[in-house]
Amino acid sequence: MAAEATRVYLEIGTKKVFASAADWPGWCRSGKGDEGALEALASYLPRYAEVATEAGLTLPAGSGGTFEVVERLPGDMTTDFGAPGAVADAERGPLSAADADRLATLVAAAWAVLDRVVRQLGVGEVELAVAPSLTRVRVLAQDVPWVVVPPALLLWRSFADNSIGLTLITPVVVMAAGQLAGGLAWLTISGEDAADLVATAPLPASRVVRAKIEVVLIVIAALFTPLVLALALASPPQAVVTAVTVIIAAGSATAIQLWFRVQARRSQFRRRQTSSRLATFAEAFSSIGWAGTAALALAIPIAAVISGLLTAGILAATWKISPRRE
Repeated sequence: MAAEATRVYLEIGTKKVFASAADWPGWCRSGKGDEGALEALASYLPRYAEVATEAGLTLPAGSGGTFEVVERLPGDMTTDFGAPGAVADAERGPLSAADADRLATLVAAAWAVLDRVVRQLGVGEVELAVAPSLTRVRVLAQDVPWVVVPPALLLWRSFADNSIGLTLITPVVVMAAGQLAGGLAWLTISGEDAADLVATAPLPASRVVRAKIEVVLIVIAALFTPLVLALALASPPQAVVTAVTVIIAAGSATAIQLWFRVQARRSQFRRRQTSSRLATFAEAFSSIGWAGTAALALAIPIAAVISGLLTAGILAATWKISPRRE
């Protein structure tokens, strides 16, 4: 008796094609062209068999040997990005109670297998939640040394023996940290090309957002800690002031992006300022305020208190009128 062909949907983009098993949710792979996608789908049968076993089901004999394309779907930007996004016509119809229960069991089994693999690899939930954001952070962060280091080194070389000149290094670093944190926060929080896919993760939305914020702050710490340590060789008190204000400036910029977050695609990064002029100005004034506060803390401490309070007032007013006071 010939093996029954596995029914599949093909979602066809300009760069990728996804092949999805119609009766087995989660068994889905991409490739270049129809044949490439089907070959990838067949090669992943052993992995998906573990999901079926977890659900207490058995794949039919010969599954993955031959395929029957039952529907071809036009893809979109999500498809080319690397995630299936189209819904087949057959999936829009009503389900019987038994079919719905079967599909729900398979989906739950897929997450259970993923959880087990994650534990075996030693990857935490936070890393899993923010993995899509790490690439975007890395792309922007790789240019940071060319933004921060040259001005700092120039000031160091020119004014290393001059206390006033050395003080100027701190506001440069603080300003850069605030602006960089704002850009990274937008990329991780708002610039999500596969928001629907991330939303399916078995984690509370607040946990995912918190994990993304942690990624931003970790990157800022990794990039600016060497600068602060180098500064500590010349002036430990100045290094402490710089470190504290870098943290405050980065946290403030990240908070502003969180309060004004609007779902967008990462390709819109260069035009992100147009989405909220208020957030753009608040982020700029915040970075300038904390940079000025840092400089004053080294020169006129009493004036630094006033500057810090004014900058905190700007943040408070921004939060008060923001659409997401969370």
